[in-house]
This record gives sequence, structure tokens and C-alpha cells, in this order.
Amino acid sequence: MSNASETCKARWRDIADLILGAWLFVSPWVLTDAPVPAAAWNAYVMGALIAAAAVIALVTFHEWEEWLSLLFAIWLVASPWALGFAVAGTLVWNEIVVGLIVGLMALWSLYDIHGEHAPA
Repeated sequence: MSNASETCKARWRDIADLILGAWLFVSPWVLTDAPVPAAAWNAYVMGALIAAAAVIALVTFHEWEEWLSLLFAIWLVASPWALGFAVAGTLVWNEIVVGLIVGLMALWSLYDIHGEHAPA
């Protein structure tokens, strides 16, 4: 397998995080049923942070970026209750689902780094 192909296979989760971060950032404009401004601001800020971490990971990979993505994901899942907008509708579910996907991909990357099949 070529080096470019291996790099692409290894980086697909970072590309997915970049897309998810961009989606999260624009989602308050697309999913316009959020009556609470905190839900929209949370989506803007977390979308930008997730996308920025993904760009950094694409440029030069470091394990701490995966841990940061995991923290972002935990916040996205918890934030509707922490910020008091758990009844805001579709935007809340969007943030929870994006958080779960980002978190699972971060855990997957960390498993690839530290798991049984990781290079010695």
C-alpha cells in the first residue's frame, strides 16, 4: 500500500471531525428551532474548536488532539443540561449526536494509538 493511501486511511477521522465541526458551526442557521441563544453560541464555539483541532491534527498529528476532541465531545453531550437549553429541540439533539460521533472517533483513534494492535 502506498504511503499516501496509508495517510488517507489514518486521517479520515480528522477529515470527518473537520466536516462535523463545520456542520456544527452552521447548524444554528440551518436548524432554526433553537429558542435559546446559548444553544446557538455553544454550536458556534464548539464547531469552531472541533474544526480547528481537526485542522491541527491534519497538519501534524499529536495524541493530545484526540484527548481534546474527547473533552469537546463530552462537553457537547453535557452542555444542554449544563447551560440550561435541554428543551431547545433539534439543535440540542444535533449537538448530542455530533458530540457522540466526535467522541467515538477520538476513542477509536486513542485505541489505535494504545490498543493491542498498536505498533510497539
